[in-house]
Amino acid sequence: MENVLRQSLVYQACRTLPTRMRKILMDLVKRQLPEGYDVETHFGPATTRGTNGCA
Repeated sequence: MENVLRQSLVYQACRTLPTRMRKILMDLVKRQLPEGYDVETHFGPATTRGTNGCA
C-alpha cells in the first residue's frame, strides 16, 4: 500500500509541477551516474536531442 501511495503522489506532483519534478528526477539520475555523464542526452526528452523520438 505504501508503494501505491508514493507512486500516486509522484504522479500528481509530475502533473501539477512538471518543471520542478523534471529537475528533481534529473538530479536523482545524476547522483547515480559517474561525474561528467551526459544525462540530458540519454535521459532528456527526444525533442532536446533533435531526433524524431529515437535515442
